[in-house]
Amino acid sequence: FVFLLLTYFFSNAFGQNSILIISKSVLIFSLLLIIIYFIQFFDAINNDLPANLLEKTSSTMGNKNLLASILLLTFPFIFYVFNFSAKYWKVISYTVFLLIVLCLFIIQSKVSLIAFSFLIFSFFLFSYKSQKKSLFYLILSVITVCTMLFLVSPNTFNSLQGEFNQLVRKKNRIQQDRVVQNDSRILLYKKTIQMIKSKPLIGVGPGNWRIHISKFGLNNTLGQKGDKFVQRPHSDFLWFFAEGGFFSFVLYIIFFVLLLRYSFQIFCSKKTKIRLFYLSIFSTILAYVIISSFDFPSERPLHNFLFSILSAILISDTIKSKNTKYFKSKIFS
Repeated sequence: FVFLLLTYFFSNAFGQNSILIISKSVLIFSLLLIIIYFIQFFDAINNDLPANLLEKTSSTMGNKNLLASILLLTFPFIFYVFNFSAKYWKVISYTVFLLIVLCLFIIQSKVSLIAFSFLIFSFFLFSYKSQKKSLFYLILSVITVCTMLFLVSPNTFNSLQGEFNQLVRKKNRIQQDRVVQNDSRILLYKKTIQMIKSKPLIGVGPGNWRIHISKFGLNNTLGQKGDKFVQRPHSDFLWFFAEGGFFSFVLYIIFFVLLLRYSFQIFCSKKTKIRLFYLSIFSTILAYVIISSFDFPSERPLHNFLFSILSAILISDTIKSKNTKYFKSKIFS
């Protein structure tokens, strides 16, 4: 409800100048998040903290995966500042983008890295013809940052390789049906699917997933010893389906499909450089869909806030476009 309310409010308040003001605010917010993260990160390294404590370094977000996903959501705002601001703002936004890439590789959230790959690939796929030079410098800069990171800290590369090797081993265990405690998220997916099958149309009710999940067993999950409480299935799509039923699940998917459609249509219809901003929104929403499939950003107020702004920008532009067409048809008919 709060998400829809924010989206409605912003969709009636946006102009190009207001987008720039909000984008600069998000840029400064991103920079502060990154500064705090690196202060925590280097403090942990200098004090020789154990690897498990280093893993918990997450700026102000409480969890490194949440930090990675919120940084991904800032991409369109940073892109907007880079394209529609003075030179010093361009330098700041470009620097922040490279620092975000650096953070993503240090954090090593597998879902966020996969989502980031889709974001970059989809953006390059539809814009390389008109922005070949800019894209070349961008790719070169990202490669340079990653190379410097791996040269300064070879363990980062080994750790990243280990993370993806773990994904391969996990896939093999799933295929062989020998899931262990390290695969607790996969087990939660399976148990949530069982919950969905028990009540596919109406679901178990809002907020009832955590109550009903124990009926399907907690072996090899975080809650098996009773000292931890399993609250969610680490997938917004499965969560909505389990609690709201089939129609809730379908409506949630339609919502994303409409946003992707609107953003791509606006990108195709615009002729000025603003079209690339809408392409960046399209790519970010695509990345957000991937994150929502394996995480729970819908529960986080800050994720909802930024996503509601992006949704409102699309809705606002669509409404203005339709009103303009309607006005022209009335005048000239």
